[in-house]
Amino acid sequence: MPTLTPRIDSIESPTSQTDIIATKMGLKVYSHGTTYNGGISPTVTAGAGFANVSCVFIPYQMQDSSWRMRFNLQFTITSTTVADVLVNGILFSNISPAIASANNQNTISYVCRTQAATNSLVIRSSIADTNFSASGDVPLSSKPTWAY
Repeated sequence: MPTLTPRIDSIESPTSQTDIIATKMGLKVYSHGTTYNGGISPTVTAGAGFANVSCVFIPYQMQDSSWRMRFNLQFTITSTTVADVLVNGILFSNISPAIASANNQNTISYVCRTQAATNSLVIRSSIADTNFSASGDVPLSSKPTWAY
């Protein structure tokens, strides 16, 4: 009986994906202040004592059609602060913990979590730090408006 051998040149692998598919799969990174999806940009704002350095977001869709978002924020806190950090275009589905770290200080207390009522990240720091980070993987109520 003859042996069937698949032709390797007949198997096509994807070489590119649309922005929509890449977003749903969590493969597209969105940066603070960069324009996406018809002129909309994820913009991070906060009160006094907070300065942006770098903020990136990776929204993705789960198999059950719900949305989640991974994020990484790196910024400076210039004074002891309680900051509600707002990211436009996102709706958090509940209160979820996030990870926070003050990279230059060993004795510091800080908290980072989502706040569904205000659609913000609540960040509290007991000391100023020039290299503060917050990151997480949190549930969203819907796809961000700036995402494809």
